Amino acid sequence: GSDMYINSGNDIGRRPQVWDYGIKLIGDGAVELYHNSKLRLQTWSDTVNILGDDDADAILHFYADRGDNNDDKWRLRTAAAGSFNIETYATGSWVTNLNISSGGQTLINQTSAGDSAVMLGVKNPTSNGTVVDVVCGNNTQGSHIAFSDTDAYARGLISYDHTNNFLSFRTNGDTTDRLHIRSGGEVAIGGQGYAGQPFSVQTSTTNLGYMQSTGTTRAVMAFADANSSVNVGYGCIGNNHVFMKDASEKLRIDSSGHILPGTDDSQNIGDGTTNFNSIWASTRFRGNDNVKLILGNAQDLVIRHDGTNNIIGSPVGGDLHIKSGTGDNDNQIIASFIHSSSKIGIGT
Repeated sequence: GSDMYINSGNDIGRRPQVWDYGIKLIGDGAVELYHNSKLRLQTWSDTVNILGDDDADAILHFYADRGDNNDDKWRLRTAAAGSFNIETYATGSWVTNLNISSGGQTLINQTSAGDSAVMLGVKNPTSNGTVVDVVCGNNTQGSHIAFSDTDAYARGLISYDHTNNFLSFRTNGDTTDRLHIRSGGEVAIGGQGYAGQPFSVQTSTTNLGYMQSTGTTRAVMAFADANSSVNVGYGCIGNNHVFMKDASEKLRIDSSGHILPGTDDSQNIGDGTTNFNSIWASTRFRGNDNVKLILGNAQDLVIRHDGTNNIIGSPVGGDLHIKSGTGDNDNQIIASFIHSSSKIGIGT
């Protein structure tokens, strides 16, 4: 057999009926395919067009394995309303797996979003309400990732505020931030935090605990309960470790390891409500030096062990009294050791 050629100076048409075009060969090389006189496929120099009727969708089907199973059937559909869709026939009817609107909104396993500002939405195909949405706001709005379920839209939320430049995390559909990262990098749990506090734990605007650095020589952590404004904290001031209450220093461990009272000299060891079982001192604290219990601003009374003897002394010259009494009132002198005359007195 020889090849057959049909030559024409213009177009060539193949009509299955007198009034219908089936195939049309255009003089410039383009090809058009028709169905019931309606143009469905058209070739250009660099592409192929699939056409729908006026106000109707344009659809291109793909059937694998001759389409003998529902799972074999897929289609591309451009909707008259302006969206592009990838659809499957696996369930026995056409279901949209991917929907892209003319404005760029992209949805997976859904055709509409809970928020019109959603740019990307992903829905679990086996659950009607489990959705993850991405919203991209402009420079004066917020962008967020919303996690929704059958209980509520945005049950969980990760949000960035473009105006104030903070990042927040929310749970359980609540409008309160569970975790908040400020523009300066400060991290707050349960609230929005404060500038200059690198880390804080809050209930709404009440600080339960926070870390704060107020210079190169000061960094503290403070704590309070939800019903009180009283802060108890500790931190570093210079090379000293300090314990504080309401910003007032109560105890200090200096850079040499010495334990010092607060700045107002009002602190006690114990408060009388409970007692230490024992207070031990050992030469391990200071090599082989004397171990001393020193009382008074000027070492007025010293109780010490010098390695051999147990000594009660009055180094600055004051008298020593042994007294008794009742309650906190020790008003009865039992014995006196008089420094000026080196005498001992019994009783008053």
